[in-house]
Amino acid sequence: MTSTILVAGATGSLGRAVCNELKSRGHRVRALGRNAKRLDALDVDECTVADALAGPDGLSAAVDGVDRVFSCLGASVMPSARGLYQTYDKVDRRGNLNLVEAAKRQGVDRFAYVSVALSEQMRGLQYADAHEAVVDGLRDSGLDYAIVRPTGFFSAFGGLLPFARKGRVPAIGDPSVRTNPIDERDLAVLCADATLQAHFGERTVGGPEVLSREAIMAAMFAALDKPTRLRRVPAGLVRFMSYLMVPFAPRLAHIVRFYAWVGEHDCIAEDSFGTRTIAQYFREQVSHA
Repeated sequence: MTSTILVAGATGSLGRAVCNELKSRGHRVRALGRNAKRLDALDVDECTVADALAGPDGLSAAVDGVDRVFSCLGASVMPSARGLYQTYDKVDRRGNLNLVEAAKRQGVDRFAYVSVALSEQMRGLQYADAHEAVVDGLRDSGLDYAIVRPTGFFSAFGGLLPFARKGRVPAIGDPSVRTNPIDERDLAVLCADATLQAHFGERTVGGPEVLSREAIMAAMFAALDKPTRLRRVPAGLVRFMSYLMVPFAPRLAHIVRFYAWVGEHDCIAEDSFGTRTIAQYFREQVSHA
């Protein structure tokens, strides 16, 4: 049965992959975003330009006539000069809760959402708290819902490629801590399942390989045919710097606190999914540059 599915956060790397996956399964996809030009570049059936921060009333057209909603809407974890005051509490929590309320009013069949792995251990970090506030909102909404909690995306590590090209990559905390991040294209398959399959529930998932962050960086430098060169940065120093950033760049402050946490803790999901390796991902990124 063909469904009409709203994809929020459609212009991000995961959102684009989910749009493609849902389309490949024969469903009608409506993409939601704030940037009309970026939406127009997507291979979807419909595009709706709206700001989720404006409130649920402003999202009524976006959810009108849709059967299901998938959301990976949220602020990036990559440092950027854009949106320095757009915190995770404002963007991820408020924007998604507005969308949950709009979906509830519409009476959609299912709302699938991407949170973060190890969120309970990360409590006190705004990045995790904002995501789990949305989960709490979904649990209280009365909607049928599904939650996917990935350990991390390949693209988050791909954002370090410019540093590797220039010489050294910053390594916050202990490079021996381990994780199993997942390629967005593999994760998109699971997100489509979460959106479409009954009784999906909540699932924490990682990719097929558990690697130290040092090994991940080595794979990055290998793709560039360069020796591995890391610049060690103490996690405590990063946390201290984050407090200095709060007045003028609050979102960046929360980003670097998150970096400090993951630099000191293993982030591994026992449930592995997908086949793509991060070494393959880095080779693809380098060849397409």
